[in-house]
Amino acid sequence: MKITAVTSLYRPHVGGVETMVEEMAYASQNADHELQVITKQWPSELPIEESINDVSVCRVPTGITEDELLSNAATIRDRSQTILTNTDALHLVGMRRPLPLYMTLLAHVHQVPVIGTVVGTEIPNPGAPESQKIWNEGIPYMYDAFTNVSVLNAVSTNTLHLTSKVAPANTQMDGVLIAGIDYDYYQGIPAMQPPGVEGGFIFSLRRLEPSKGIDVLIDAYARSIETGWVHDMPLVIAGDGSQMESLKAQAYSLGLSELQVRFLGSIPLEEGIGMLKAATLTVVPSRAEGGGLVNTEANAVGCPLIASDTGGIREYTSEDAAILVPPDDSVKLSEAIDSVLQDKGTQTRLRNAGKLFAASRDWSVIMPTYIELYQRAAEIKRDLRLTTDLTRKIYKVLANEL
Repeated sequence: MKITAVTSLYRPHVGGVETMVEEMAYASQNADHELQVITKQWPSELPIEESINDVSVCRVPTGITEDELLSNAATIRDRSQTILTNTDALHLVGMRRPLPLYMTLLAHVHQVPVIGTVVGTEIPNPGAPESQKIWNEGIPYMYDAFTNVSVLNAVSTNTLHLTSKVAPANTQMDGVLIAGIDYDYYQGIPAMQPPGVEGGFIFSLRRLEPSKGIDVLIDAYARSIETGWVHDMPLVIAGDGSQMESLKAQAYSLGLSELQVRFLGSIPLEEGIGMLKAATLTVVPSRAEGGGLVNTEANAVGCPLIASDTGGIREYTSEDAAILVPPDDSVKLSEAIDSVLQDKGTQTRLRNAGKLFAASRDWSVIMPTYIELYQRAAEIKRDLRLTTDLTRKIYKVLANEL
């Protein structure tokens, strides 16, 4: 099969969805299929077309205002024309506005089955206050995308539940589609110490946004310094985002030095995985999480894992492979950090159980489910239903009716 994956961001951007799509492409190739990517051209300096590690990538403009959405429609139609006339299935990985709408409408134009997978960032979540604003702004696009895909699913049971609460009444949800992992790839990445760090360290690979809970981790780390179990072990945080300066200020206010809490900013994925492999333990302190692929990544490299018991995290690790704590609770998180640091047996148990769990999520195990889904979607026929004047106008441009 020839599959086209659509995602808001792809390489060189780094994130859970970007990693999922990249590994989907490699898994497709290993199963004698082909996957190509359509993504947003942001920043605008990125090339329109390129091959990244043997994956063909096409970038298109999007927009926010009605004028931008209409003016970009013809460009999107023309850039994706060749791809969509030579694909067997279109997979929207993430339904965040407005690219999924464009591609859903184009799939109807080209009579291509389209699968929509909700990853969690595009729907309201009590643990991510910013998500409500994103949802409110995107309702005109996401509603018509939700109701016109062949199959709609989500990356976790929790995300499926949240989607069902806000999706249009006639939306048909298909269930959960778990993201896999390239287990052998993670085994081949060498362990890497963070710059200036010798010996053990606590690591967190996160976007620095409120829903990711890094402020909770910093509070917990400060508590664990007081209990004495951390000793001189630094907390290393890799990632960037809107909270960078406020988190630095928080660490300073708690009396933590730059040697104790080290902010690396954004780093390449392989460096992040290498540091996961070298870390004494890693913490995923999310307030909200659609899926949580970083948990499976930590399991794959044998890094002892502490994670919030929230969102889809339980489906991306297991109770044997992680210490799960309540979200937004720095006291419980500090206690978990102390319990792992003081017990080598717990560290060994988490490493071994984590590797077993991650191996069970290898793409060689997961990919047949995706191929069956694409084949099943081809048998589903749905009439196009558009609910707003804007989406009707966009469709006319995409269908070359204007």
